[in-house]
Amino acid sequence: MAHWKDAAVTNEGVEMLNEWMAGRKICVVAAFGGTGTVDKELLTEQTGLVDARQELYILGEEDGADGKTVQLQVQNAEVMEEYELSQVGVYAALDVDKEKASDPETRAKMKLLFIMQDEKGVTIPSAMEASFLLELYCMIGITNNGRFEVSISAAGIVTAAYLREVLERTIAAHNADPGAHNSLAARMLAIETALNGSGTIIQAGDPTVETVGQKGQHYINTDSGAEFECVEVNEGGYIWNPVEDGKSVRDLLGALGNAETTLADVDARLGLLELMYRTQVNGNPFTVSFSDMSGLVVTGVWNETLKRVEF
Repeated sequence: MAHWKDAAVTNEGVEMLNEWMAGRKICVVAAFGGTGTVDKELLTEQTGLVDARQELYILGEEDGADGKTVQLQVQNAEVMEEYELSQVGVYAALDVDKEKASDPETRAKMKLLFIMQDEKGVTIPSAMEASFLLELYCMIGITNNGRFEVSISAAGIVTAAYLREVLERTIAAHNADPGAHNSLAARMLAIETALNGSGTIIQAGDPTVETVGQKGQHYINTDSGAEFECVEVNEGGYIWNPVEDGKSVRDLLGALGNAETTLADVDARLGLLELMYRTQVNGNPFTVSFSDMSGLVVTGVWNETLKRVEF
């Protein structure tokens, strides 16, 4: 069964859209979700929802050659009690400047532009039970016979579990990308060059006489963690010896800061600094947006003790 198959521009909405086509400005100002339905033949006569439960987020509206597109988002961050979302209403007002007009003034002028309903409904859990997000794309167009018609497209439902899975895949892909931290690699190379005259080679297995290096250059075996230093370059090849105590790159880096810091700690701390630098956190709980997941907004809490985001 298709969701939101019953949708209609209301009589008041038709009047506003006719004024819009005549040159007046129409602006979407609010959207609400609720429970309860009416006979689909009566949708055009509605001036409000049967039982409004929450105000929805308007992510954007766009005017195009084919009509007007409105993007809505349903969250449960402020839902105290679970309910069945079976009606959504979008309200608009004529000749309203949302930047200058006060909210009460705008609300006083708004009328129900279009309404959609779903007999089956979508369960909206309370904020205490689980995270929930649903996006709807609503297209108001003009049919061949001159009638206004609204079509709905559900972008999908995102839960906390799904979000964690996506984040894990994204982080794994990021970690596997050798170019993910080019600036960090450049800084580390500069430090290693200042300490040893060249960058550290990091590869699997121990170095051999055929492992090309420069005198003073270090080599770390990723399998065992053992570290070597190129002590000589001669006709026989490249001579690598295990580093002496206190001369390890990790020891030298530790001497610059915390003596107990390892390369893994450095990477983790730099990663945390990058997260803190790139993430705009306002308040706690807070909301963050992901640029590569169109329109996705997630509410979470920053755990200062564990240094992690919790949903």
